[in-house]
Amino acid sequence: MALTSFFSALTGLNSNSHTINVIGDNLANLNTIGFKAGKATFAEIIGGMSGFSATGNPIVFGQGSMLNGVVHKQTKGTPEYTGNSTDAMLSGNGYFVVATGEGGIGYTRAGRFQFDRTGGLVSSDGYQLMGYMANNEGKINQATGVEPLEIRLGQFVPATKTSIMQAAVNLDSQTPNTSPGNTVVTPIEVFDSLGAKHVVQLTFTKVSVPGDLPQWTMSAAVLDGKGNPVPMTIDGNPSQTLDFEPNGTLKTAVLDKF
Repeated sequence: MALTSFFSALTGLNSNSHTINVIGDNLANLNTIGFKAGKATFAEIIGGMSGFSATGNPIVFGQGSMLNGVVHKQTKGTPEYTGNSTDAMLSGNGYFVVATGEGGIGYTRAGRFQFDRTGGLVSSDGYQLMGYMANNEGKINQATGVEPLEIRLGQFVPATKTSIMQAAVNLDSQTPNTSPGNTVVTPIEVFDSLGAKHVVQLTFTKVSVPGDLPQWTMSAAVLDGKGNPVPMTIDGNPSQTLDFEPNGTLKTAVLDKF
């Protein structure tokens, strides 16, 4: 019978070497945009059958381990501010589509893009980013298919003013009915027809009402150039009353015009 114990031990050392190589590659790519860490997987090396046991089961000696593959983790990375307005990050599943030349299409999670000399948006590898170009009205037609994204020098898109805004606010029913501490303030950014940015400040105030059901009022104001709130009306009124069900849900949706 051949002595395989030394060979089996060597396969274990070799497997450990592969693991260290994969870990080293992960460490070397800590700052690589779009990199997905790998994890080495292994399989047992099965030798030939050498007989049967007293119970009739086959006797098979293992001959060590072998690298079975490297699995890449597809988890989302940590958001990071880069200071570059053309950098992008995908939240959840999906890939950026890039043109690889001669009609080829590629996919990548690396969102580091920049403009080339012709105004095309390209990846750090020089591949053209693909997407849906908006028309002169700022609308996108997905039926036309993806095409190279280009923003030429001097090109502009007409500003679109904010028409709808939403706020998700958690109002604590245990909030006292008297000042201080009975208000919740939420700022929301909006844009006018010229593309200028403004901040609308929503103020929710707990009020004292008979019974156990909490009641709040909502008022709105836009901040001026010095950060001072300028009151706005809600359907012509300075504020609106918000009534809640016993379980804490809002009785009716708030759909108002400012």
